[in-house]
Amino acid sequence: MEHVAGVRLDEKWEEMNVLQHMQCTKALSKFAKDMEQINFPAYGSLYFENAIDPGLRVDFADGYCIGPHCGSTYWNCSPGERELYGESNSNHGPCEKPDFASLPDKISFVEGEEETEDEKKAKEDASICSQTFDVCMMGRVPKLARARELDEMLFRPFRYCHTSWRDSASAVRQELVDLGQHWVELGLTGTSPYLPTEKELAEHKKRYEDFDNAQRLKAGMMQALGVNSDGWFSEDRRNTVSEAYSKMYQMWIETAKDSEASEEDKDKVSPEKAQMLWPFDER
Repeated sequence: MEHVAGVRLDEKWEEMNVLQHMQCTKALSKFAKDMEQINFPAYGSLYFENAIDPGLRVDFADGYCIGPHCGSTYWNCSPGERELYGESNSNHGPCEKPDFASLPDKISFVEGEEETEDEKKAKEDASICSQTFDVCMMGRVPKLARARELDEMLFRPFRYCHTSWRDSASAVRQELVDLGQHWVELGLTGTSPYLPTEKELAEHKKRYEDFDNAQRLKAGMMQALGVNSDGWFSEDRRNTVSEAYSKMYQMWIETAKDSEASEEDKDKVSPEKAQMLWPFDER
């Protein structure tokens, strides 16, 4: 396998005009059509031919076969996870990968201020690219276009089902709750198999709020410190990032102490809970 020659698109995107963005989007839809026409006789992982029972394999070539899928998504192998070293970890997550062709829900700008001309152009540009991709998919890959029109709520439970050990059961549970509440609206027959009691829903609400708060804290720290979702950073940045970690942690705990002492704060967070919500090992 070799690197593809050329320049990364994200390095040139800002230099391109709207027409070039649209033409690029059309070219990507052509790639989607080419990929859709590729025939895959099996879905799974590559094995030595004699390692898999005949009933569980599809012959491939030269002593190899296709067998059951064993992708790394099912392994607890993310770096930096404390339970790998005998310590407990709440495993806050997840890292979501957005659909590049979908229109962003929000294009961020300072709250209370009007959008600048550049921000308006960026939003219009994103809308044009999204519409272009939708039209191209309908004409070139109608099967994929129909799948893209389905309500995302139908697919979200699968997002966390195989990573709940890392992303928290609260994420999976929230998707099942949402799906059950919109069961009829989505055109599903019968009733949802997941019907939690009022008591269970109340307990879930508390846990999901903790999960959401931890996610927001993590996202803010990733952006502010330039670290990945595990809190990792390059060795040459250790001194500056470690110092920033320490300062942010102290600020986080002090904020929790002030919240606990305040009589007006309805959403109090104790220092103990603040420590639990802290998303990284580094403090």
